[in-house]
Amino acid sequence: MYAVAILYTQERRLVVASVYMPEEDTLLPHDLVRLVNFCEKTGLDVVIGTDSNAHYQRVWGMERPNERVPRSSRQCSGCVRY
Repeated sequence: MYAVAILYTQERRLVVASVYMPEEDTLLPHDLVRLVNFCEKTGLDVVIGTDSNAHYQRVWGMERPNERVPRSSRQCSGCVRY
């Protein structure tokens, strides 16, 4: 499930995306990768908020963390580190 908006100001254009990624999905959604690539190519800033079910297995009852994206990847360059 995705929601994407483009916000325009005098100084910049900002893409804001909200993405839900179920636990059973092991890869980044193709559309999300395409969005990030598009923003990089066109110079758009992008903010992605996601419920990725990746690191809170004890809280949500998951048996193992999801290793969908290494925290050092460029897709996670602005990730909040806990």
